[in-house]
Amino acid sequence: MEYDIESILEKYEDDYNPGPRPMAQEPRNMYAEGGRQGFDEGLSAKQKKALTITYPKSNKDLEIKKTSPLDGYDRATRKLDQGVTKISSERVSSKIIKHIYKDKATGKEIEVFKVKITDQPSNKGGNMKAGKGGDYKTLLSEEFSTLEEAVESRDNYYKENPGKRVIDPTKKSEAKKKRRENEKLAGGDEKFKTGNNEIQKGHSTNIEGKNKIKPKNIIYTPTDINSKMGGKAGSVDAQNPSSLDSLDLKQRNTEAEIEKIKKSKLPPAEKKRLLAIEDNKLMRYVAQSDGYKTAVLSDGGEYGTNFRSLQSQDMFNEFPNMTEKTSKRICRRILYSKRRFKTKI
Repeated sequence: MEYDIESILEKYEDDYNPGPRPMAQEPRNMYAEGGRQGFDEGLSAKQKKALTITYPKSNKDLEIKKTSPLDGYDRATRKLDQGVTKISSERVSSKIIKHIYKDKATGKEIEVFKVKITDQPSNKGGNMKAGKGGDYKTLLSEEFSTLEEAVESRDNYYKENPGKRVIDPTKKSEAKKKRRENEKLAGGDEKFKTGNNEIQKGHSTNIEGKNKIKPKNIIYTPTDINSKMGGKAGSVDAQNPSSLDSLDLKQRNTEAEIEKIKKSKLPPAEKKRLLAIEDNKLMRYVAQSDGYKTAVLSDGGEYGTNFRSLQSQDMFNEFPNMTEKTSKRICRRILYSKRRFKTKI
């Protein structure tokens, strides 16, 4: 059968070309015509929230939180066959302590590396404890099975919180060892007539130079003052700066400069002028310390020994040219000979 295409198109032309559509269309009733209902229509607010997909804001939100190696153990129980008990603790790095716990039921030893960082200020007195009644708060406290994980946690905290410093415990130990050696060479005795938590045995002169440690130069100093004077350059309480900050360091540097000037090949007049400048610095440090520091000037003379003499080890200057070690030996000899005391000093 043959079809006349032209006649068919002419017959249904109006159906294929309906003309322009009206701009204002009637609203369509989807439900009346069998349209689909919206997925959240008719749901409560709680149901809608349950259907909402929340995407993580950062990769950190996707991280799996590491658990403590002691999770599942009861640390507080006193029962002999349950929980764990701590058997030793040792600082292995800055802000990291290695604890060894014992599983009471099996006898197995569990190593725990704890990272603890606080906002404790340096060179500042106070209760120095966290929590209620304390002076600082804990910023980070986490436990790990390995030292590597603990170090990573600590280092990540410092990266995210710049300005905090990591102290190498080996350097601190070396500094203490060096101080003891200097004290011994200068005629001091670290264990003789020591102080306490409130009052410390302070050396008013520089013990790292040529000066001998004499009883009159050992002044018993309040802990907070001694701490401020002993601070290294930059490690002071920035919120409460004072004239006491790092005076020990300033005194050492000035005395080193005096020795440098003396050994120089400068004309005598110029040497004298420069030494006078450094001597004035030393005397100013004594004034800033409120008498807790004394100075040995470029000509060997002493300055400031009478300001705090009643708080010194030699209140009445009975051992003017003796070292602490020598004065201790003489005192022991006198006390033993007179049999006044049975205990050693």
